Amino acid sequence: MVRTTKDYENEFIEIPTGPGKHGEPIIKGKGPKVCLFASDARYRGLTPEEILNNGWKGYLTLEEINAALDFAEKYPWLIDWDRYKPEPEEVWHRD
Repeated sequence: MVRTTKDYENEFIEIPTGPGKHGEPIIKGKGPKVCLFASDARYRGLTPEEILNNGWKGYLTLEEINAALDFAEKYPWLIDWDRYKPEPEEVWHRD
């Protein structure tokens, strides 16, 4: 089955297609890539609230961050997990 952009769209996430577009999932109407938030959650262990408070408050909502993380979990093959992967010395863990 050939999947189209519509197969993956939801209220907060879109996959822009066409000339000059890379077909990466983004926050609809705002532009940040889903892989940015997915990497923060996976590699840095950040919660959605921590991601929001890490410079996104006032621009994105917690609902949009949660939608991005849910999308990444539901469609992992569409996410460039390593694009924003931190260097080993940048990874931190909660004690």
